[in-house]
Amino acid sequence: MGFELRTPLDYPLQDTIASHAVTKEQAALKAVDEWLASSGTKEDDVRCLLLRTRFAWVAVLVDPKTAQPFKMILGEKIGE
Repeated sequence: MGFELRTPLDYPLQDTIASHAVTKEQAALKAVDEWLASSGTKEDDVRCLLLRTRFAWVAVLVDPKTAQPFKMILGEKIGE
C-alpha cells in the first residue's frame, strides 16, 4: 500500500518531445531543442514533462529507463 520509491511513473513522463510539438508552449520546446543540440543528446533518449509554474513554463527532461529527472529547462516567462 502506498507509493514505493524508485518505481517508474506511468503518467505524462512517457511523452516524447515530439508529442508536445502540437502544444502552444513552443518557446519551451525550442529551449529543449537547443539544449539537445548543444549537449549531443538524442531526442529518443529523453522524455519530457512540461510544467506550468506561476511565472514560466519549465520542461523537465527525464531518463526513460530510470524515470529520474536529469535536467530542467526554463521556457519563456508567462504574461510577457
